[in-house]
Amino acid sequence: EAVSQLQPEHVAPVVAWLASGEISGELIIAGGGRVARAGMKTSLPVAMGDFDVDAVQIVMSSDIDIAHENAGTHFRSFIGQSD
Repeated sequence: EAVSQLQPEHVAPVVAWLASGEISGELIIAGGGRVARAGMKTSLPVAMGDFDVDAVQIVMSSDIDIAHENAGTHFRSFIGQSD
């Protein structure tokens, strides 16, 4: 039964809606006959000027606690631009 839920017709309406252009910068999870909006949280970004393995470890162990409205606002925040 699980395989029958993974047929294209279960996700086709979501793909068609996405193609309509009514949405931008959202995370969507679709499959198995279900669809959901997803949220995004990140840690503070760190500039990679003189990055080394220790700096990456610090970022990877930091809290993921900054919520973003959508992927667009996240990206602008990540690269240091505001809305």
